[in-house]
Amino acid sequence: MLNPTEAETVEAVEVDMEASVVEVATEAAVVDAVKVVVDMAAATVLEAVVVEVAMEVVMKEVAVEISRSQSFGETN
Repeated sequence: MLNPTEAETVEAVEVDMEASVVEVATEAAVVDAVKVVVDMAAATVLEAVVVEVAMEVVMKEVAVEISRSQSFGETN
């Protein structure tokens, strides 16, 4: 059986270990939250790029149609 001093030491170590576990869990939760924010930001950037490319395609199609209509108008 442990004497009172040893028992207090063991209890202090257990409390310290529990605090460490809570600290690690908290840090892991923060890391997960940061990952979510980064993923959301990346998705937003990707969406913006897709929209920009789509707009470029549309503008090129419009330019081609304008060119065609001008060419058609000139031949008539």
